[in-house]
Amino acid sequence: MSGIITHPRTGQQLHRKFVLTKEQTFDLITGYSAELRIRVNRRWMELEGQQEKPAIDFTNPDTILKLAQSYKNEYDKRLLAEKKIQEDKPKVEFADIVIKSDKGITVGEFACCIYGSECGERGRNQMFDKLRKLGYLKGDKRNRKEWNIPYIEHIRAGLFVVDTTTYVDKNTKMKYTHRMPLITGKGQIHLTEKLRTA
Repeated sequence: MSGIITHPRTGQQLHRKFVLTKEQTFDLITGYSAELRIRVNRRWMELEGQQEKPAIDFTNPDTILKLAQSYKNEYDKRLLAEKKIQEDKPKVEFADIVIKSDKGITVGEFACCIYGSECGERGRNQMFDKLRKLGYLKGDKRNRKEWNIPYIEHIRAGLFVVDTTTYVDKNTKMKYTHRMPLITGKGQIHLTEKLRTA
């Protein structure tokens, strides 16, 4: 549709006026690719035609109550989470210290941590037995040098270190090497969890 208009800025000259529909305007401004233009414009019109979600009715008392209850539930959850963080803070700090410590503890010391401070030799032996059964320590009695030594994959994983001590027998002047497994901080955390589920 077209018509004639005058414009004051051009000295009242006559100008042709074209009146386009909204759809025709979209077709014109999207360029010269007919296929792209039509696809873009149809989708645009489709999206504009979709009904918007209804706004929340704040005049309805039930709506206000539901919103307040939802807010209270979220607030209570956040308070519980913050309380749990505060309760766990000392344990987390201790665990961080244990994990970062390079020096390990003996299996006997670890047994006392698990079974209680008075676990003694029996508790230590039980712990050695459990660690062999769980596949952390070697348990082939035919190879006494490797008895109770951690498997290499657990050493590489940082769960154990092996303390090696060399000493000389006073009487025979023979040199002996004693190897003892030590459980690292990382290993203590790992094994505590493992024993809890085993």
